Amino acid sequence: YAKQRFEAREQRLADEQAAKEARRKERAAAAAAAQAAKRKAAEEAGEEDPVAAAQARLKAKQAAADKPAAEAKDDTPPSHKDLKTAAAIARTKLKKASKALADAQAAGHESADKLAATVTELEQKSSAAAKALADFEAAQGVDPEAQKQAQVAWAKANAAVRKLQKNPPAEGENDTDYKQQLVTAEAALAAAKQHLDSLT
Repeated sequence: YAKQRFEAREQRLADEQAAKEARRKERAAAAAAAQAAKRKAAEEAGEEDPVAAAQARLKAKQAAADKPAAEAKDDTPPSHKDLKTAAAIARTKLKKASKALADAQAAGHESADKLAATVTELEQKSSAAAKALADFEAAQGVDPEAQKQAQVAWAKANAAVRKLQKNPPAEGENDTDYKQQLVTAEAALAAAKQHLDSLT
């Protein structure tokens, strides 16, 4: 008898799960049909697809933002910092777009083809930005490795000064050694900053 009750309970749970899944599928199909009907009605009324309209607004905004930057670049040659920033931004945009493309492809989304074209375009922009930076560094004799080392040296010197400033000697203690260490550390920081500035 206990076995029959157990089997009946298992069957009831399986039936409930199947019914729940069927209802979920029906709701998803109804929502998809409603969305399709809404888009069709909008198209027939001469309205734009809201998704396409949003994408168009975003592209227009980006183009407007890029235009003043491009005009400003025409007036003055870009600095090393500008080129480094542009290369970093291009790499970040490419990374985000590549991730979005991978997600869209995994989900089988209809926007995957458009995203693939965007990724190709961003790859070209990123490559161009990296080349412009490399060309500038070569023309100016800039050594990126030397810059990294100078940045590390400055960071260490800055940390040493901060550490001394946060840990002064207690009242009544001889602070002669502390003052000498602080003066030395500050001089090292100033020298590291000057060296870093000369490379940028």
